[in-house]
Amino acid sequence: MKNVAIITAGGVGTRFSANKKKQFVEVNGRALICWTVDKFVAHPLVSNIIVTTPEDSIEQTRELLLEQSRTKSISIVTGGPTRQDSVLNGIHALDDDTDLVLIHDGVRPIISLEEISLLIELGRKYKGVIPAHKIKNTVKEVVNGKVVRTVDRERLYEVYTPQVFDYKTIKECHLKAKEDEVYFTDDAALFENYGYDVFVAETSPYNIKLTEQVDLDLISLLINSNQ
Repeated sequence: MKNVAIITAGGVGTRFSANKKKQFVEVNGRALICWTVDKFVAHPLVSNIIVTTPEDSIEQTRELLLEQSRTKSISIVTGGPTRQDSVLNGIHALDDDTDLVLIHDGVRPIISLEEISLLIELGRKYKGVIPAHKIKNTVKEVVNGKVVRTVDRERLYEVYTPQVFDYKTIKECHLKAKEDEVYFTDDAALFENYGYDVFVAETSPYNIKLTEQVDLDLISLLINSNQ
């Protein structure tokens, strides 16, 4: 099977205080995007990689990933005004013989090779699979600073990436969403909207995304631990 990773690296990060885009923030001496791409370069079941990035960051991204591109084919494509648009641009760059698409956040570098293997294995069985971890803490719904109800957490999961989909089906869904002018917070929500089932792979809660400064500190510790 031909499995291709689309890694979105276009976020500016309004909640993260830095003088550069989040994917270029240095962690342990390397840009964050390099740590993320490492996992997909190293995985033997990932055929090639598409990285989406703003037009003004294409050359910088290509230079950062030059060494990794000698090991596995990495294509850099221009992102869009939203993450959903960027993913669609990445999908347009895929070959028609692609089987599975792994859609991942460029600022989420702690995914493990074992988890990628699990997601691909389940992706072969189902059309849509996402990594997730069951919520352990009590969840409250809050309006204007006031708790309005306590939410039953029994069926609640926190969701991560890479989210894995059948290529032809996710392409069809993205094209339909573009035509309908509807946008979703992740690709699984888009997939669900058009009537397809999404299944869950139980994975680690440490597959965090860089959003705030505290995330950067934790990511650095986790990378050191993995090394």
